[in-house]
Amino acid sequence: MGPIDPEKPADAFQELSRWGVPAWATAIRKCIDQSTSDPISRYAQIATVDSLGKPHLRTLVMRGCLGELSKDHTNDHPMDFWMATDHRSSKIQELAFEPQVEIGWYFPGPREQFRLSGTISILTQTQCPIRSKAWQSLSTQAKVGFYWPTPLEIRDPTNEKAFQVHHGVIHALNPPDSFSVLVMRVARVDHLILQGDPQNRYIYDFKPDKGWVETQVNP
Repeated sequence: MGPIDPEKPADAFQELSRWGVPAWATAIRKCIDQSTSDPISRYAQIATVDSLGKPHLRTLVMRGCLGELSKDHTNDHPMDFWMATDHRSSKIQELAFEPQVEIGWYFPGPREQFRLSGTISILTQTQCPIRSKAWQSLSTQAKVGFYWPTPLEIRDPTNEKAFQVHHGVIHALNPPDSFSVLVMRVARVDHLILQGDPQNRYIYDFKPDKGWVETQVNP
């Protein structure tokens, strides 16, 4: 998952402020702007399914939008969200089996919840400019974990030096093989505004022939 760099500006999600974006994107950006002093608001939960149909739930950091990593490259989907993950983690196998996921993102201050449904793609290519830029945007603390021993293996208490990483390695321009970028293309958004009586809830579905279709539903 990796920690959040408190010095990173909220403009990591600037693509959500572009003219003509769907209402759900504007709503998320508003919540981000209202939560700049609360780093917890950048954490979300991702639900995956393994090859046996067993569900798995994890917490990760919403890092930003793909357009902010690919300004010099062709990108038809700049609002795709990106997250960093260890390629050795079990979620990689789960996503390879079933790339459709749901992410639950809650903002405590504004009291608004977003359930994002869509498809995850995994960027692992060594010479991928987007992956390299994502790596360079991480804080030193976030990078360290990608050099640690393989996740979920039995820990050897006699070899704690395995968790000590040389700073020169961390600051290398090229990320290690363990570093992968998850890119989510959103196809459906369930937006629940918990303030108010009654509360308000909106469903946004992407239709290939119509674009984003908004429906107000009962909370």
